[in-house]
Amino acid sequence: MAVTDAEAIPGNVPEELGETAASRRGHITWPLVVGCAILALLALACIFAPLLTRYDPTAQDLLNPGAPPLSPGHLLGTDAPYGRDVLSRLLYGGRADLAIGVGGTLVTIIVGTIVGLIAGYFGGWVDSLLMRITDVFFAFPFLVLVLAIVAALGPSLFNVFVAIWLVGWVSYARIIRGQTLATKPLDYVQAANVIGSSHASIMRRHILPNVISAAIIFAMVDAIGNILLAAALGYLGLGVQEPAPEWGSMIASGQNYMVTQWWVPTIPGIAIVTVGIAFSLIGDGLTAYLRPRS
Repeated sequence: MAVTDAEAIPGNVPEELGETAASRRGHITWPLVVGCAILALLALACIFAPLLTRYDPTAQDLLNPGAPPLSPGHLLGTDAPYGRDVLSRLLYGGRADLAIGVGGTLVTIIVGTIVGLIAGYFGGWVDSLLMRITDVFFAFPFLVLVLAIVAALGPSLFNVFVAIWLVGWVSYARIIRGQTLATKPLDYVQAANVIGSSHASIMRRHILPNVISAAIIFAMVDAIGNILLAAALGYLGLGVQEPAPEWGSMIASGQNYMVTQWWVPTIPGIAIVTVGIAFSLIGDGLTAYLRPRS
């Protein structure tokens, strides 16, 4: 996801001499606890889906299509016209969306952090080269570029991952570069350089711990965007392919039955909103926790 002002990201104040970043962090707040609890419950429910439902998510029951929630044997009903169990498809489909939200974001934050740290620390032609590469990606809207990559590679879950990995790292590179440029001139970094510490050691031990918090906070917003992107691609038929379950494709297949079987598109929509709320709460909690105390 693109950002326009990396230096405006809150939650990161460089470490001063004689202090550690951990010693000046805030307290764990209720949004962080609640958000982690919601996300953990959803993730565990999706992981242990075979223990929570006895139905195969692709199995059809043509004699019982469009059964409402709380029907015998179907807690969240079945879809139409195939009669597939909605709870089973919701849990198994959540595996794909949560995997994209977590896995896609994790790779991009690692790659972007490395690129931004190198660019900000070394400067000069290294900085110019890496930032011109990021500018090429920023020249195109994020969603349009991802759609183009997925359309070129073909619709599949793996290709959604590839598109996010190819595009998503640039925002983290800009954030980390800006924070590194602000941290590099500080006394403790210069002192480490004077005593002969290697460049890798200075970046890893003295700069990275004090700049990574901004990227972590942004990652919570980015994870929400990646999940929405996965759902949008599934809705458009460019993500997980039928009959495999995925929240976006569930909404697309159920939109024609919104009046008569409202639960088919509504329940996966509620799941997407719930995950978004969880990541938002985690982001708010991390902002308070990672922001250094005065």
